[in-house]
Amino acid sequence: MGTHKGSEAKRIRIKEEAGRLFLAQGFSDVTLKAIADAAGMGKASLYHYYPGGKEELFRTIVREAAGEYFSRLRREAVEEGQTTSEKLRLYLIKKIHHFWDGLPKTMRESERRGFIAQAAADTLDLHSVELGFLIALLEEGAAKKEFRAVHSPVIARVISAVTSALTVEHFYQGCDRPEEYQIRELVDFTLAGLESNAAHSV
Repeated sequence: MGTHKGSEAKRIRIKEEAGRLFLAQGFSDVTLKAIADAAGMGKASLYHYYPGGKEELFRTIVREAAGEYFSRLRREAVEEGQTTSEKLRLYLIKKIHHFWDGLPKTMRESERRGFIAQAAADTLDLHSVELGFLIALLEEGAAKKEFRAVHSPVIARVISAVTSALTVEHFYQGCDRPEEYQIRELVDFTLAGLESNAAHSV
């Protein structure tokens, strides 16, 4: 039991030190030796805990951070929205902001493209969780007569895909972060076909 706890503590320390260095210097400029030195161990020991080296560490950090953030995002949307429509609106707006806020500023442009592609692959299970959340909101809204009755699984996928217009697709087209009015317009457009009454503003 003690050995297991010690190993887990070392994994956490490595991850924390790597995250601090990635944030300060960027992925490319951080070496595995620098991470090992910061964690107080040799490179061989670091490979024992993270066989994939720097890439595995980075992907682990990104995935855990994304999971924690989206869990908080869903919770905040539910707590802050007074109606189902407001909950969905808040979630979509927060999601778009998170994408742009979370882009690594210290990465080169080519690396950021690779980072987004890899992050998408590493967080497929989080996408399934999001779809479940969206389906639940759509069904709740329909039950409360706020939304039209729709085939929730399909519409949930459509909503998730539409938000990519101002996130991943927007980025790949070389566009800058969208203006706030563009985000609001996209969310209004997305919800317009669902709401059975006038759109709520947040």
